[in-house]
Amino acid sequence: MKENAFTDELYIPSPEEAVHIQKQSAEDFQRTHRAVSVAPLNAPRDILPLFRCYALIPDEQCVADEHLHDFATLKQALVDYGDISGDLSATEQLEAAEEFVKLVR
Repeated sequence: MKENAFTDELYIPSPEEAVHIQKQSAEDFQRTHRAVSVAPLNAPRDILPLFRCYALIPDEQCVADEHLHDFATLKQALVDYGDISGDLSATEQLEAAEEFVKLVR
């Protein structure tokens, strides 16, 4: 702790300034961040909705270099299964989802 932590002058914004600062911070955050829902992929039931998602774009920006190859394989499998899932029967879709779960693990 600073030696003069309790004696230094400290600026405290007025309530109006505080509201403005908070609003500006929230706008900046929304401009630079995106909220996404995250759920574990543990079972075929978790995978099946991904096969029907036509605008799914896996993002490798935060994937460590040593995992990029595995991530690319997973990404390609998701694209491939998504491309053919409309042509598969329900049973075949379930089998594909089971295969994808194995790949994830």
